[in-house]
Amino acid sequence: KTVRIGGYSAMWGDIDMAPEQLVHQGDCHYLIGDYLAETTMAILAKQRKKDPRMGFALGIAAMLRDNATEIKAKGIKVVCNAGGMNPLGCRDALQMVCAQSKIDFKIGCVVGDDITDRVPELRRQGLREMFTGEEIPDVEFMSANVYFGAKPIAAALAEGCDIIVTGRCVD
Repeated sequence: KTVRIGGYSAMWGDIDMAPEQLVHQGDCHYLIGDYLAETTMAILAKQRKKDPRMGFALGIAAMLRDNATEIKAKGIKVVCNAGGMNPLGCRDALQMVCAQSKIDFKIGCVVGDDITDRVPELRRQGLREMFTGEEIPDVEFMSANVYFGAKPIAAALAEGCDIIVTGRCVD
């Protein structure tokens, strides 16, 4: 069996023509969007700090709005890390796009990568940096995230999700 995967983004702010090209001409089964880099995570963390409803890459909502009809018609699955520092907020924004377009998608959301609130506890436990062995600095962290890999994404696909939103899942 051949599975065609189209990667439409390498960073937040990447050109917006790629998903349209892949949806309309790429004969893709899956669209994969990578929105997150370290700098992006810092920007999204600052956004979330100002407004708890924010902290995700807004471009995913526009991508879905512009391509929802064709994505649904072709049965293309979308997997993206546009959730950034607020995967649930991103999911909610995508649900609003679906409601406005009157197109039903099952949207899965993978959470758990954001451990920012656990940094003081991890520091007290003596956790050290994995490569250098240095102690965790005694400074305020804007974000601290763990990579959880593909297993929860695969589980969401197995549960029939059409769109899966994650935070920082892999690099």
